[in-house]
Amino acid sequence: MTNGSKLFKSLLKNKNCMIGLIMILILILVALLDDAIAISDYDMGNIAQRYLPPGAGHPFGTDEMGRDVFSRTIFGTGLALR
Repeated sequence: MTNGSKLFKSLLKNKNCMIGLIMILILILVALLDDAIAISDYDMGNIAQRYLPPGAGHPFGTDEMGRDVFSRTIFGTGLALR
């Protein structure tokens, strides 16, 4: 058995390593599917809907310009991974 395969097997057995790997894979998946996941355009604002609390239409609420914070977070994931 090579050192690389021993290292890989020990990483697979490590619970914290697997949790971290799953989190990274979820972030990559969100970044790849941002258009499908986001509720609205990340830059589209509606002043009449500013500072709305979290709810069915806006899971994270809206900001000072009425933009959906959830959509902005989804699109920001892709920017953070670049």
